[in-house]
Amino acid sequence: MKIKFGLSVSQEERSVLTRILVIFLAVLWGVAILTPGVVAAKNVVEENAALLSTFAIAEYAHLRAGDPIPLDVEYTEQKPINVWGMQTNSPWLTTWVKKIVPAFGYEKVCAVPKYPRSIGFTPNPGYRSFHIAGFARPFLADAWLNERFLIDGRWNDARDALATLTHELIHLQGGGYIVGEPEEFENRTQAATVETLAAMCNYGEETACRAFWQEYEGYTRIVFRLMLEDAGHGDWYNRIANLLWRDSMDERAAEKASRFWAEDPDQLDYIYRAYYLGPWKIIQDGVLLDVPQDTGIMNWTTLGEIYKLQMPFDDTGVLLRPVRLLLWWSR
Repeated sequence: MKIKFGLSVSQEERSVLTRILVIFLAVLWGVAILTPGVVAAKNVVEENAALLSTFAIAEYAHLRAGDPIPLDVEYTEQKPINVWGMQTNSPWLTTWVKKIVPAFGYEKVCAVPKYPRSIGFTPNPGYRSFHIAGFARPFLADAWLNERFLIDGRWNDARDALATLTHELIHLQGGGYIVGEPEEFENRTQAATVETLAAMCNYGEETACRAFWQEYEGYTRIVFRLMLEDAGHGDWYNRIANLLWRDSMDERAAEKASRFWAEDPDQLDYIYRAYYLGPWKIIQDGVLLDVPQDTGIMNWTTLGEIYKLQMPFDDTGVLLRPVRLLLWWSR
């Protein structure tokens, strides 16, 4: 496998790390200045090491993810075409499917990768149009992405579309990606999505690199938000996000989403902890402790011995190597 980001730090990456270090040290300096006594300052820093480290990782991932990649693709809407036995309304999807599905077998996401019978963009009804990026139906072997990726400027981003496509294709592989409680198989699916994107990135797919960092940024930012809320400083998240991670349009969209979820904050908290904190912990254990993910899929050796397939997080570990120390501090 070709490694895109090697052991050495590129000039671009070095400038990113410098910015992270400056911000990180500035925060520590601020804590020390505002806290009376050196010992007290040291205690405050130690108590908040996980919070500060998670913030620094989120900022690093945000910078590596870069700007949105415009998604300008052929779209036949309700007039599907056949591509190698797959029904689709966008050849962009099938082109990526032919890259993603083989990676599943190579990266031990599953034993025998399965291609979809149908793959396409579709409009979602009601609130699902604004909150559901994609869905899969394993019993029909089809997967669908929200049409908003093509018709809504706020959604138009090849990074997010690629991550969503990868996620839904993993559901089609069965096993632990569709069995159990929703938060359980979604956690496995999202963790496998990150590892697959990392693998394609290390193989040389630049869009996959950007998609990987956008996905990891999303998980880390939500974990940072939960840490602030648990510490009683939840209102600080939007202030920090507006300053560093959002433009004016993002701010308005975030405010609107907050009004939508105001009627059911417990459900939003459940979504954050079940679908973001969960995979973030799986990925951390995989990278730092070499704990593979149980795919729930059976495989067999050349001698006919049956075993349960385990997916390692080696490619994710390669991409996160520059912030490995921060990962340890964020635990």
